[in-house]
Amino acid sequence: LDNYDKTFSWIINGAIDSNAVTSWSNYISALNSLQEKSVIVFALGNITHHVDASMMAALPTFYSDLSEAFLAVGYAKIEGTTINGSTVVRHGTPCGQAEQYCLFAHGYYNGVGWYNGSTSTYKEGGGSSFSSPLVSGAVVLLSQAFPNHTPSQLRERILLGANNSFFTHD
Repeated sequence: LDNYDKTFSWIINGAIDSNAVTSWSNYISALNSLQEKSVIVFALGNITHHVDASMMAALPTFYSDLSEAFLAVGYAKIEGTTINGSTVVRHGTPCGQAEQYCLFAHGYYNGVGWYNGSTSTYKEGGGSSFSSPLVSGAVVLLSQAFPNHTPSQLRERILLGANNSFFTHD
């Protein structure tokens, strides 16, 4: 488990003091309020050997009120010029229990600015932190094209518009 997962597990099991539980409840409540105005986009993570989404990316699984306008975004790399089962490769955490509100986006780039402590350079980079802003940008574009849509309707447009023709279930 990563640190978020451990914290979540401790809260669920009552192993953290009441201040932490109150803070967590306030956080969940704030996310619930936010989805009335916005789509919430969480990065799935980049740990390929995990078999499930992190607790943070799977919050609607545990707090069903958060399922209205929540998206979990994973990291895929398109290795070629066409999109099919052999050219789209998952490089991060799978959707797992977040499958109902999860999608993958290309999250690999050449020319990422990098600072190693003494020198600035450019190198290859990728991850769900690269994929998530692409999906967030798509939500913004959709919200401009459909200004009367609710966050839930925008989320549905994103999920329904995702290309999954190449997908084969593991």
